[in-house]
Amino acid sequence: MIKKISCLFVVILMAATIVSAQIPNPSFGGKRHQVSTQFGRSLRSFDHLENLFIWGISYGQPHNFFMLPGRLNLEFILQRGFGEYSKYDNLLAGISQDIVFPVFFWLKPRPISNLYFAANLGGYIGREKTDRLNSVFTFGEKAIVGYNIKEIITLEFYGQHYSNGSLTDKNSGFEFICFSVCWNFSFSGNSTMYKKWHNL
Repeated sequence: MIKKISCLFVVILMAATIVSAQIPNPSFGGKRHQVSTQFGRSLRSFDHLENLFIWGISYGQPHNFFMLPGRLNLEFILQRGFGEYSKYDNLLAGISQDIVFPVFFWLKPRPISNLYFAANLGGYIGREKTDRLNSVFTFGEKAIVGYNIKEIITLEFYGQHYSNGSLTDKNSGFEFICFSVCWNFSFSGNSTMYKKWHNL
């Protein structure tokens, strides 16, 4: 899994070298701050959902990652299991970086849509060790599909993976399928770049 994620980020960085830094960030709808809440359920395999859930809250700010729009996040995540999965209860806190790939429609008057894809990598500190993740430090990766609604609301659907990068012998990790609702806001209006692209 780690090799696949590493290859994904190599491709992302290669793509970043050929994309203009002036692309606006559709996940924020032109705003400068974002607070989001997310909910997810463990997906151990494609046909096996577990009674293990996550709920989280995060704060994000837009910025550029190399030559692509990005998002820097501060995250707090509660992991809660029921029945036999209660042994995986945990609390995680960390920082993550998104790289955003807007979907373009090269037709006036809207050359950029509100739909986007994103990839995420983060580092987290957990409260507990488990037989799937025998360390308090863990890495998190996401593959995201998002859509911005009327600037202030963004919806995201994504797959989340946690592992410790084989820092310990027990590292089967966790996978979650998640849904997030984001609230975008500014204290002084929209970014001029976002307005410029949407008014072409």
